Amino acid sequence: MATKPIESVTSACALLDELARNFEPRRMAEIATDLKAAGQTWGTTKLYEQLQTLVQVGYVDATPDGRYFLGAAFTRAAAAYVRHLNERAEHLRRQVADITTSLERESL
Repeated sequence: MATKPIESVTSACALLDELARNFEPRRMAEIATDLKAAGQTWGTTKLYEQLQTLVQVGYVDATPDGRYFLGAAFTRAAAAYVRHLNERAEHLRRQVADITTSLERESL
């Protein structure tokens, strides 16, 4: 049974995805325009509150002139994901090496 998505979480993820699409810090109006182009229409208050919440928890940072970009917490999460992928790849490499060794022994 699928769980109903929590709207505030899906909104925050959509906002983080939008910030990840563009390396340059952007003003709130630019982010709103890009979200709208992606099919997400946000009110100014909702977007502001989401950005401020994500700034408070470190997933978004803001420049002194009010432009937003991905924050350090997002970077830590991404780095942890990459570490996980590397560990999984190493595990798979070992399995392939073991299978290859086994096949080579059988063919002798």
